Amino acid sequence: MNQQVAAGVLAGLGYRADVVANGIEAVEAAGRVPYAAILMDCQMPEMDGYAAAQEIRRREGTARHTPIIALTADILKDARAKSLSAGMDDYVTKPLKPEQLAAALERWLPSSRKSPAVAADPRPEGAVDRQVLDRQVLDRQLLDGLRQVERAGTPAWSKK
Repeated sequence: MNQQVAAGVLAGLGYRADVVANGIEAVEAAGRVPYAAILMDCQMPEMDGYAAAQEIRRREGTARHTPIIALTADILKDARAKSLSAGMDDYVTKPLKPEQLAAALERWLPSSRKSPAVAADPRPEGAVDRQVLDRQVLDRQLLDGLRQVERAGTPAWSKK
């Protein structure tokens, strides 16, 4: 469910995302696609988000630095320090709020640049959901509608 929430929030913000099943797949995806940003769930099977971020940084070396935004349920002060020490650039907490994620993405991605993003979050075994990524212009009207629906307690992407 967290994966669907993250993908829905990203879609509401004008992003499409590749979604992976675990930290190993996140590392592999980051090696294949030059993502503009990675939303990394810290609690993933096989390799957690902290270890995946460290491995992505090791593989990137000095040639590239993909912004990695941690997604964590841990709201303690040390969660930020743990994320940053693992090589992540920023973090947002669960439950994921569209405005919180939008602010983090704005800090790391110039708003005028078209660029891909990825959401890394556990998914059920055998589930597949891969898309080519594009950064699209943020539709403020859509975002305002998303905020209104979310305040009412219904996920915005479930209403049409």
